[in-house]
Amino acid sequence: MRRALIVYTTQYKEGGNLFEAVAHTLSDKKKAEGMHVWCEPTETKAALKGVFDRITSSGESIDELHFVGHSGMYGPMFGTVKYPEQFSPHEIRVMNIPFSA
Repeated sequence: MRRALIVYTTQYKEGGNLFEAVAHTLSDKKKAEGMHVWCEPTETKAALKGVFDRITSSGESIDELHFVGHSGMYGPMFGTVKYPEQFSPHEIRVMNIPFSA
């Protein structure tokens, strides 16, 4: 069975409630296609890494990764506008994303 991970933010800027709705709509679509779906809010870089670690430690992998939220120069934005978080290019290169072969 193919697996999809959908992560979304709700706190970074306005519109978080809309991102949650989009993520759940996409999740419903993927489930209707017969996929196993994880759909989770991730408000920090650490939270996203934790989701990846949890999937990896369970021996599972993902075929698709979807991010629903705001993004900046290097990609997804986390946290809040008062305390923004974004992965650096180096962090993205070395990130262990549990993609299937």
